[in-house]
Amino acid sequence: FSIAGLTNILLIIISFFKRRRKEDKQESLYGFIILTTSVTIILEILMCFFIKNVSILKYLPKIHIVLSILWTSLLGLYIIYTIKDGIKERRVWTLIMLGMFLLFSIIVCIMPLENVYNSTDVTLLYTKGLANDIALMYVLFIVLIALITILLSKKSITNKKYNGGKLIG
Repeated sequence: FSIAGLTNILLIIISFFKRRRKEDKQESLYGFIILTTSVTIILEILMCFFIKNVSILKYLPKIHIVLSILWTSLLGLYIIYTIKDGIKERRVWTLIMLGMFLLFSIIVCIMPLENVYNSTDVTLLYTKGLANDIALMYVLFIVLIALITILLSKKSITNKKYNGGKLIG
């Protein structure tokens, strides 16, 4: 699945970055989401190749979790930027998301993470530990923020028109 995901993300990268676009915060965030996705997929493929090297595999899952936290932060910020128009409000949300990303990334790097291997050979099955739990709580929190923002802005969203990836109006 990772190879198919990498192929798809490469097609998205080619189609997104081949045309010139005006500087827009939403499009910049979308570009960062695409790049974060591609780096995450490449990391997943690398974890398959370094599966026997336990010393390298010790760090790759934490990097993967931090990239997932970054992706979630960017997606939450993208949703907020799509709904909110005020520059000051967007700046506040950017600082909040940046602070939360840094805080949770540091916590995840400090917290223990255990790699669980298959008993017959040395293949990584999954990871468990406080780092995973904290990352999951962070993702659920961002999803909750996004849902609340969408529900509170429902009236202003319905009055806008969708035009090529942006709500206008």
